[in-house]
Amino acid sequence: MTHRIATDNTKKRAKQQSKGLKRQRHRHKQRRTQHQHNIKKATGDVIKNEKKIGELKRRKSSIKDEAEKTKIEDQITSIEASIETTKSVIKTETTQMTTSEQEEATITVKITKMDETV
Repeated sequence: MTHRIATDNTKKRAKQQSKGLKRQRHRHKQRRTQHQHNIKKATGDVIKNEKKIGELKRRKSSIKDEAEKTKIEDQITSIEASIETTKSVIKTETTQMTTSEQEEATITVKITKMDETV
């Protein structure tokens, strides 16, 4: 009788732990999805800004007024700075996404081992 009770208690604890681990895994999946979204958005911004720079350079070559050329060069410089910032954001997001994937995999292994044990 006591063995059965102990076994039932063990199964209950394992079920609760499994439930908690599944919740954590779900949170990591959500984070990973959010990071993927952020990376995609930032990559699109970089592409748009690179196109703007190309456009400004073409326009600059056709303009003869030095004041206008200086304005365009300033715009190009500011866009290039924003591209560098966006690229660093992409690197950060990629690192965080990789971390979430690894943690999700670790949790999945824990759940699998727990299911095999019980």
